[in-house]
Parts: sequence; C-alpha cells; structure tokens
Amino acid sequence: MNLEQRVVELERRTARYRNALVMLVVGVCAVAVVGATTDDGVIKGRHLLLNNAEGEVVVALGFSESGNGMLKVKSKTGTDLIHAGAAGESGHGLLTVSSNTGTDLIYAGADGGSGHGLLTVASKTGAKRTSIASDEDGFIFAGYNKTGDEVVQLYADEYGNGYIGAFDRKGKGRTLKPGP
Repeated sequence: MNLEQRVVELERRTARYRNALVMLVVGVCAVAVVGATTDDGVIKGRHLLLNNAEGEVVVALGFSESGNGMLKVKSKTGTDLIHAGAAGESGHGLLTVSSNTGTDLIYAGADGGSGHGLLTVASKTGAKRTSIASDEDGFIFAGYNKTGDEVVQLYADEYGNGYIGAFDRKGKGRTLKPGP
C-alpha cells in the first residue's frame, strides 16, 4: 500500500469515527429531550448517564474535573472506547478512540506544547504508526515502521519549501528538498 493510499484510508477512517460520534451525540441528546423536556424547553443537569441492560454505564455526558464538557463511551466491561472533550487544564479539544482492550488507536487534538493540531494513529498494540500535525511553518507528516522508528517525513520548512525524507530503521536515508 503506497503513501497516498494510506492517507486516503486514514481520512476515510477518521470520517467514519467522526460520523459515529456525531450520531452518538445526536442520539443521546434525543433521548434526553424526549425524556426530560421541561415546560420552557430547557434541559438542565450535571450529568447524563446511560446504562445498558445489565446496568453498566456505557455513555456518560457531563463535565470533567476541570469544568470542561465531555462525552465518554464505554464498553460493557467498562473500557473507555471514545472520549470527546477537553484535554486537561489547556482546554484544547480532544477526541480519543480506543480498542476494546483499552489501547489508544486514534488521538485527535492539540499537541502538548504549542496547541497546534495533531492526529496520531496507532496499531492495535498502541505503537504509533502515523502522525499528521501542523505548526507555524505548515504541515508535518510522519510515518513509523513496526518497531516505532520514524521512516518517512514530509513537511513544510521555515521558508515555505517542501521536505521529503525516507529513512531506514537506523536513520540513514535520503531527503528531497527544492533548490539548485
């Protein structure tokens, strides 16, 4: 599978997860509106918890300890599958998708330091495979092999030029930069 096909597949998966999350939120809100509408049409509360047939909470809508809104979807065994909300005290938006074993598969939010956008996709074992980010210079794309070594780099440099790098697992490789 070439790089373009991998990026297209990544975009397709991201769109599916986003659509699933939107449908989930709409469904949760519809249940709340039907079951708890007041005379003035306003629903207020601190948390909305939905239980499955066995009584386990599988959807939680509310706020975090820092006071930011959040949505959590859990498996029937209590494993967090989807978290949408804010990242800690920074308040930046965050979406994580995990496997049924609790391994983080997708992280979409802000990077830790500058607050620029970041999307990472991991394997079922949690090893980072692809990272797409932005910074003050433009975009950054990184690809990782099965041992976690960064083997592909694509980015815009500080002068607005493109950079392409392909490396072996020991860091040796070739780069392509515009110029004479």
